[in-house]
Amino acid sequence: MAKELDPDQVDLALLQQALQQLTQTAQTTCQTDDDRSAECVAARHAVDDLQAIVSERHRAEQNRTFFERHCAEHPDALDCRIYDL
Repeated sequence: MAKELDPDQVDLALLQQALQQLTQTAQTTCQTDDDRSAECVAARHAVDDLQAIVSERHRAEQNRTFFERHCAEHPDALDCRIYDL
């Protein structure tokens, strides 16, 4: 059984690459099968779901501040450390 990935833990570039591959697979599936076949509909649904995830991640990335991006890239930086009091 394939391990499902948490989209929040995957790099946006990898999600976009997976979307391209899934889109190609869906196109191939829909070309070989009827457009209304269960396999084609499922493939298109999977593409739509992943496309929504990529879109949301892209929007969230653009709404992050420079400091948030800095801390995501350098979690051990002194200015990014959070201490519980």
